[in-house]
Amino acid sequence: MTYGTLVDSNVLLDIMTEDPVWKDWSTIALAEAAETGPLYINPIIFSEVSVRFSTVEALLGVSLFSERLG
Repeated sequence: MTYGTLVDSNVLLDIMTEDPVWKDWSTIALAEAAETGPLYINPIIFSEVSVRFSTVEALLGVSLFSERLG
């Protein structure tokens, strides 16, 4: 079994929207989790984040996703 971290949509949105309160914390937490193993999002988290984008291609072009997909 492969273990990893399920990343909450709030963490992703903090980073994507450059939230002035939470961006730094979320960026550090995400980086630390990435050092310990794979990062995962599920379909619900993907859908929560995707509503900010007009197309799937635009969402997948975000560096948070494209670095792992490429």
